[in-house]
Amino acid sequence: MGTARRRLRVCNGLVTSWFGVAIICRMANDLPYRFALGLLLVATVRILVPFRVRAAKGGEKITHQDEGLLFAAVLRLAGLVCWITVFAFLFYPAAVERTAMTLPAGVRWSGLALGVVGLAITQRAFTHLGHNVTDTVVVRQNATFVSTGPYRYVRHPFYCGAALLLAGMVLLTSNVTVGVMGAFILTMLALRTPREEQRLVDRFGDEYRRYQAKTGRFFPRIAA
Repeated sequence: MGTARRRLRVCNGLVTSWFGVAIICRMANDLPYRFALGLLLVATVRILVPFRVRAAKGGEKITHQDEGLLFAAVLRLAGLVCWITVFAFLFYPAAVERTAMTLPAGVRWSGLALGVVGLAITQRAFTHLGHNVTDTVVVRQNATFVSTGPYRYVRHPFYCGAALLLAGMVLLTSNVTVGVMGAFILTMLALRTPREEQRLVDRFGDEYRRYQAKTGRFFPRIAA
């Protein structure tokens, strides 16, 4: 009996050691992806945060009541979980190893390209939105109608850019949690969009209705 127990302990130790070595090897292999993701996130903060800050300087109090407080809370909680997982991948990858996916290197590196394209689209959208930027369905009191830049082709290029940016993070992290949360966030935004557009119709009337008729919501409208 004693011999059997010792053998069992040895086997358990070998399995634990093998698992630990596997995690260390994966962490080492993930290092280039972590570096690329870190650069992408730094660029995202550097480019997009100033737009939010300038828009907030208008002094108008933005409420989330029109969006629905429960809806807003769930959406932001999902975002928090997503960001926690992304930063865990960057700084403590062993914590998210259990939800890691195995993806080919080429697929993971394509995430960097998607992220860069998504960031570029989002930057252009924010540039043309200017002071109109909000994080909810509310239309600012001093809002102006925008149909220039990427808004010539789709009504919500910011969401398109965000979708590509999220897809890039999913591939670079190769993590199930980031993928599930990203898909959930995008679904929530898509469900929220009709309410957002109704607020724009209420503000701009027929001008926005004509704009809706000639542009797609998330994809460019193909002329007949």
